[in-house]
Amino acid sequence: VGYSFAHGEINIVAWVNRGLADAGAISNLDWEDPKKAPAQLKEGLTIIHETQPVIRSLMMVRRTLDAEMKERLASVLARMHETSKGKAALNKYFKVSRYDPLIGQAAVGLDSARRIWRLPWKQND
Repeated sequence: VGYSFAHGEINIVAWVNRGLADAGAISNLDWEDPKKAPAQLKEGLTIIHETQPVIRSLMMVRRTLDAEMKERLASVLARMHETSKGKAALNKYFKVSRYDPLIGQAAVGLDSARRIWRLPWKQND
């Protein structure tokens, strides 16, 4: 099996559509974006696999940041989806709908992403 970098999502979809590649992989957000995956190029293509949802954004701060500032940042991000301005800002940032704390299923999602991408860091590092 060979692989190639297509230098853009639209190229991935176009190459598979035109038979230049047998398969391609893009994110669900790119698949739904008509600029990156136009309807005419998606015709005749079939999704053969989807991964579990993967965390797209993390709030990271330096370890030396004041604890009160960390809490304030987390609080603002956690409530952004409650206002129209906040929703608009989140949507512009990769169509994020909200930020959730890394507990329960969200923490499991981060562990899954770490395994998929073989990331060396762990939560709270």
